[in-house]
Amino acid sequence: MIRIVIIEGQPLLRIGLVRAISQFTHPSMSVCGEADCEDEGIEMIAQTLPDIVLLNLDLPGMGGIEATIAIKRRFKCKVVILSTLADPEVVALALDSGADSYLLISSDLESLKLAIQDTHKGQGWVDPRVSKTFLASKRHQEKNHFIKGKKFGITLTITEIRTLKLIARGLSNEQIAEMQNVSLGTVKSCVYVINQKLEVRNRVQAIIRGILLGYLSYNTIILEAVSNEFTEPGISNFAAIRN
Repeated sequence: MIRIVIIEGQPLLRIGLVRAISQFTHPSMSVCGEADCEDEGIEMIAQTLPDIVLLNLDLPGMGGIEATIAIKRRFKCKVVILSTLADPEVVALALDSGADSYLLISSDLESLKLAIQDTHKGQGWVDPRVSKTFLASKRHQEKNHFIKGKKFGITLTITEIRTLKLIARGLSNEQIAEMQNVSLGTVKSCVYVINQKLEVRNRVQAIIRGILLGYLSYNTIILEAVSNEFTEPGISNFAAIRN
């Protein structure tokens, strides 16, 4: 019996997942807990100790990425990310954060069953509709991108570097989400991971750390800020760096 906790903010989708899983056999599966946010989900995991957690990437609050990190730090269960996003960089961010598998919400029931089954066996499962582009993207990154912070033991993904650059330009999380065509929760999760990796507590510290590690160029940031006439929050960040 594979025991599963579902963390999904949309009630109808959560109910559908419970009903679908209850019909699966060989191997049999059961839902031992449900939650609509990460805090309740973590409490449910602590109470039930499931084998698998089905986790929506776009959760309110901390978001699916941060929730994955929190779950993996405390528990031995495996995490299957549920998402509407087929972007290979989003897939990479989820897997880099500790997720074991990645499944598109639009998948059929057979794919859901296979994802749970293979993940339980210890085999990472990535939705076939994104796996080819994901692998191609990973090969391209490994071949063509030099990770500047690697010698300091700090490695940011391409998505994290792009987000850090937008932060340095003074953009808010909402503006970054709109520019990259992703959800606000995804951006918040990415920012959280950046801060954790750089060991900083706020945006100004992240920018300074990014410059010191070579991810950001101070002169380029200032020129972009002036030429694009960014808002006051962005300008104040640069003033803080100069001081």
